[in-house]
Amino acid sequence: MKIASSVICFIGLLAGSTAFIVPNTQAAPEDNDSQPQIGRDALLESRVDTLIGMPSSDSPAYSADGSALFYVSSRDGRSRLYRHRLSDGTERPVLSSWQPPAPAVTASRNGNRLIFLADSGGDELAQVYTADINGTSAKQVTSTAITRDPPKEAIGLPDALFYSARKPDAAHAVIMRLSLGETSEEARVYEDSGLGFLADVSADGSYALFLRFLSYQSARLVLVDLKDGTAKLRYPMHGEATIRAAAFSREGDRILLTTDGGSEQASVIALDTASGQPLGRFDETTPRTATGEQLVVSPDGKQLAIVFNAGDRQFIRLLDAISLKQAAEVELPLGAGRIGEYSPDGKQLAVTWRTPAHQSSVYLVDTRSGSATRLTSPEIPDAPAPALLTSIETLTSQDGLRFPVIVTRPDTNGRHPVIVDFHGGPAGSASIGWSLSASLANAYDIAYVQPNIRGSGGFGRAFEASDDGARRRDSFKDIDALVDWLRRQPWVDPDRLIVKGSSYGGYLVAQQLAEHPQRWRAGIDQFGIVDLISFMGTTTGLVRKNYLREIGDPQTDHARLVDLSPINKIEAMRTPLFIYAGANDPRVPRAQSDMLASHLQAKGVPVEYMLAPNEGHGAELPSTQRELAVRSMRFILNVLDQPSPGQPLPQH
Repeated sequence: MKIASSVICFIGLLAGSTAFIVPNTQAAPEDNDSQPQIGRDALLESRVDTLIGMPSSDSPAYSADGSALFYVSSRDGRSRLYRHRLSDGTERPVLSSWQPPAPAVTASRNGNRLIFLADSGGDELAQVYTADINGTSAKQVTSTAITRDPPKEAIGLPDALFYSARKPDAAHAVIMRLSLGETSEEARVYEDSGLGFLADVSADGSYALFLRFLSYQSARLVLVDLKDGTAKLRYPMHGEATIRAAAFSREGDRILLTTDGGSEQASVIALDTASGQPLGRFDETTPRTATGEQLVVSPDGKQLAIVFNAGDRQFIRLLDAISLKQAAEVELPLGAGRIGEYSPDGKQLAVTWRTPAHQSSVYLVDTRSGSATRLTSPEIPDAPAPALLTSIETLTSQDGLRFPVIVTRPDTNGRHPVIVDFHGGPAGSASIGWSLSASLANAYDIAYVQPNIRGSGGFGRAFEASDDGARRRDSFKDIDALVDWLRRQPWVDPDRLIVKGSSYGGYLVAQQLAEHPQRWRAGIDQFGIVDLISFMGTTTGLVRKNYLREIGDPQTDHARLVDLSPINKIEAMRTPLFIYAGANDPRVPRAQSDMLASHLQAKGVPVEYMLAPNEGHGAELPSTQRELAVRSMRFILNVLDQPSPGQPLPQH
């Protein structure tokens, strides 16, 4: 097995920021001056192909005997599932006939099948599939068109799968049991009073943990008896608390969960399964406001692995499952990612990790020492490339609130155009790590800025709630402070700022162009919201439930939602705008993008609209990613070629 480690060196602290030079391990696109015969469009396509074709790997899952890892890898612009033999590093593609994107799989505990979910064109109506362990054939084993969450196996029931499911517009969720055999049978074993997710199933398949979702900041953990369909509340017994992950101990007598307990303290808590009484607690301290996003129990039940989200970065803790004391310090580089699985013997933990220097990569963590090594193969080489200057800046808003901003910019002199990219959610977060968009922007001497304005997740309960409801416009003041800060930086060309965002971030693009059109030279709106009233009536039940708290109720808060909807200020919009949407998006239906594009086109505002026919809430297909990257960057470059408003045309 050939494994390479990755190290990021800090070069010092700047005032209000953490900065470091990051060696960009992606192959450097050739400079424009070195290829005068190639037109700009051809060079752009070449640069995008280079970046999209760089190797990445994610969603690792062990074979039942621990001899191999299955993972999804993107190479040469293709997304495929691979089987990597750990003894010598050799690998081969599996499910070769599957149309991209490749699915993330798990291997059944009895070792005879692969299990995965797949939808149709991003519609999120996922079906369950199984394949033989060699991945030579796949079979769809469900048929009803509903949204299904990733299946879970009970150790003692190798031919049964359990998962939560719901109709897209439903107000409640169910737990399904799928019996696998010559003919597969799907049966409902529990129906909850609200929406939520199956967190875990006991080893014998008798009990389940269900996370009832109220909002990003409020959930209820319910213990479900799968034999008779009854449920008992286990946490919190009073008040509100964030709960993102929960699992049974191996014996099933304890419940382990991540929570903030309704406070600013991130914790891992152990409860007695039968009574719900607390048995133990681990409090995170670096920082205490982080959110426990994922919790996995080792196969022998002796250890826990937890992913904590600290907003602009993530980290993993390994805890003793009984004492809840730290078992080892995990030595992953600065970045973000997710846990895949423990190896069957518990000696290793496979994780996906993204750093400023690498796309998503599989790392293997030694669970005794905490050391982490990056999994590579002869087909996944590292290539040298120019350095990028990356920093985490801390800004202060008008009311004194401090918020972080990730900056990636060319390590060259002079003033640069800047792309400001807002994350979705609203309670998502921008974490430091490799970005195709940032790398492509830097290839054209454009800086890339990712703000975590108030309302972003991972910075504490109060920070996340500080833009809820009537306080929505407070978050816009953070954008004001960001723009003021950018205009003062010696590396920024203040007349060439571009605003970009996806989902809720796309909403912020439209909001900025409607209320501050003079700030921005161009906008990139990816599946964003423009009319909150119609959006709330057409989005999925889960999204609507969260937005009722975060944004407001169309009935009781109608005037606020009208005021916040950019479509009602369309007459003020004049900034050139690139719009992208997936035709099958159930969360932000394409009607939002259609509405914005048609109104702006009618006004004569420069608009380019890319509607992807086989995509949902994002861009999953490599072909779509390529087209989106090429078209959106070409749009930006063409706009930047034009003089700023009020400036004379260039003389020829």
